[in-house]
Amino acid sequence: MTLFTFHALGARNFDDHPDLEVLGKKIVDKCRGLPLAVKTLAGLLSFKVSPREWQGILNSKIWDLPQESHDILPALKLSYLHLPLNMRRCFAYCAIFPNDYEIERDELIHWWIAEGLLDGKEGESRWNVGLKLFNELVSRSLLQESSSSESQFLMHDLVSDLAKLVAGATYFISGVFDLEGDQNNAFLARHASFISSEHIVQERFKIYHGMNGLRSFISLAKQPKYYGKSYLSEKVLGDLLSELKYLRVFSLCHYHIREVPNCIGKLRHLRCLNLSYTDIKTLPESIVALYYLKALMLRGCQNLIELPEAGEGDIELPSKLETMDSQNCINLEKHPSEIYTISSLQDLTVVGCPKLVSLSEIGLPPQLEFLRILECENMKQPAREWLTPLTSLRSLDIDGRAGRVGEEKDLVLPLPSSLLKLDISDMEKVERLSSNLPPSLQILWIFNCPKLRELPKAGLPPSLKDLRIRDCGILEKRCRKGTGSYWPLIREIPRVRLGDDEFKSIT
Repeated sequence: MTLFTFHALGARNFDDHPDLEVLGKKIVDKCRGLPLAVKTLAGLLSFKVSPREWQGILNSKIWDLPQESHDILPALKLSYLHLPLNMRRCFAYCAIFPNDYEIERDELIHWWIAEGLLDGKEGESRWNVGLKLFNELVSRSLLQESSSSESQFLMHDLVSDLAKLVAGATYFISGVFDLEGDQNNAFLARHASFISSEHIVQERFKIYHGMNGLRSFISLAKQPKYYGKSYLSEKVLGDLLSELKYLRVFSLCHYHIREVPNCIGKLRHLRCLNLSYTDIKTLPESIVALYYLKALMLRGCQNLIELPEAGEGDIELPSKLETMDSQNCINLEKHPSEIYTISSLQDLTVVGCPKLVSLSEIGLPPQLEFLRILECENMKQPAREWLTPLTSLRSLDIDGRAGRVGEEKDLVLPLPSSLLKLDISDMEKVERLSSNLPPSLQILWIFNCPKLRELPKAGLPPSLKDLRIRDCGILEKRCRKGTGSYWPLIREIPRVRLGDDEFKSIT
């Protein structure tokens, strides 16, 4: 009952809603002592205080259906049936993950976007719609946080079984289903994952060649947290891509591949291309023909030297590109200037690119919403030059090496009023955070700024929900509970983490 009350009402008891207590007890009784069932139903009723809604859950006919030992829990069926339609489709997409697989939140949202599963209000980005939907699945306990990372999530085995049940034959996981039966129904598959191994031979891809209508092909590690690379010949990869002409999502990470077959340019429907942690040195020129490409992920491609420039005539870089991730591309010397003229670009990650001297002579696109620029020690371009035009920025991660912003005692950054998250790190000489923080700011993280002693004189914005300070000895001391001079300023922030200590709001 305590667990149910906490997740349904955000309280420890029914004192504020006595009319719901009897209904709550009856619902909990039907869960037969299973915490997952209790949490899931409580998430369904989260902050709904109408007795009629609670009575509707209690009187559902699903409770009366006969249940086999291997069947899905009625509580989980109820939770799924009460999801909005677009949320059902996004939940069913999770059927591509095997049990116990750690799901990367940002990757999954990119796949939802590429598959056209997210519809938002006019003016609202699909990324924000996806993030809200993902958080809703977490709040309903259909996804749960992993203990290894804040960005990774798991599905309980029973929830995973539910996803596979509702997804049906349109989803396929290699090595999970009966191969002979799947061979006959391969043409029905629209979304498939492939469990990698050290060496990939043609035979392992044979079943995928019959999936002519496949829209997602996603390679997954054999085991969670396994990052060894797999060997795959260019011919085997080329033969696969030649068969899958309608792909929208193609993700092939942690592979020993040096070249991407030129035929990838024929995947005209492709929206998301992820080649992270491969050995590629460059991308084929044919990639400029991917007109609908929205996300290009090249994280950890340490041999990557350059990206293709726009060709002559009518060929240009993908004009609908929204996300570009070149994290830890340590040999990448420059980005093509055409990237920064793309009017749809919203998310740019430039991390661990020591040879990069500047972002762009023409500046960053003003509509950019998410920017991460870290560990680029040779970048001499002043941060003010590329930050000032970014009037729509919602999230900024920056360290002292980006434009040498950490070499002054006063940290002054032109922060737009739209900013929701600010993450600053490795500012070894900075003593004062002099920039006035936007009133809309919700997240402020400050890491490894050992000399930092002062927060902005204007104070912290009232909207701040998450403050984290680590490896900032002087500032941490001034913020400590009961003793620091800044404690009265931060004591009512919902979440405060100082070093390894975390404090919750006292209000």
